[in-house]
Amino acid sequence: AKPKEGVRARRQQRDKGHWAVEVSEASLQAVRREMTANVREEVLQNMFAKRPEQQLQGLEVWRAELVDDQESVVEMTDCLLKWLCGILSTASTRAQVYKEALDVLGALVSAASPLTPREAQILIPSLAHHCGHRVPAFRTSLLALLARIPEAHPAKEAGALLFTGVRSKNRRSAADVLEVLAEAAQ
Repeated sequence: AKPKEGVRARRQQRDKGHWAVEVSEASLQAVRREMTANVREEVLQNMFAKRPEQQLQGLEVWRAELVDDQESVVEMTDCLLKWLCGILSTASTRAQVYKEALDVLGALVSAASPLTPREAQILIPSLAHHCGHRVPAFRTSLLALLARIPEAHPAKEAGALLFTGVRSKNRRSAADVLEVLAEAAQ
């Protein structure tokens, strides 16, 4: 049976929607369900665990996959970006997990370049929102990732997505996004 026209239209609209910058537990569980067909259960358990040691194991698996088998990882880029952005937006994320997530995110952006419009809609607003992090080392890493975005996605589209960070409640994030936009314009 063919899906009705209304169903098809809703799916297209949903796929165009933006991924929320502040990721909810329900959203992360939806990502987990999406990944179930392509990722081993033990890896999923580590990725979505509450314990930092398990999260680190999940991140290490993806770091190794990005080195060994970029092709298969790139096919799942949108799900991985959602998961990594979820780690960045979780207030209880430990520093070691946050740092490893940023490292994997950097490797993923390099491997997946150029980003699809959907991947850019997930990644760029999240980076823009979090770039004003209070920990200087994380802030530097986030800014370095943001500075690489024009290489990974067309500047005009990336600029529009970056503007979401200008409206951030975090004034450091807004200022950092304006700096990145100014540098990209030069």
